[in-house]
Amino acid sequence: DARPVAVSEIFERALLLARDELEAKKIRVARVAAGDVPAVQADSDLMSQVVLDLLNNAAEALPPAGEVRLEARAENGSVRIGTSLVIPTRE
Repeated sequence: DARPVAVSEIFERALLLARDELEAKKIRVARVAAGDVPAVQADSDLMSQVVLDLLNNAAEALPPAGEVRLEARAENGSVRIGTSLVIPTRE
């Protein structure tokens, strides 16, 4: 059921569940919040599952020592949540 939930809570729950796989591949996770990110009205279980799926997909696709960035920012009366990948280059 939808209720006010902090984005940081959603991120923490997903990271807790993805931690072993991320650590096994030495993938770093950076959390980036642009300014004050308000709570969102959402089902925290479902939103945590969405973020967990993104983390699992990133862990599967990234080479060791890559980085996943979990990002959140307030935007026009809503909150934008996203991920980006930092992929090491071979030199």
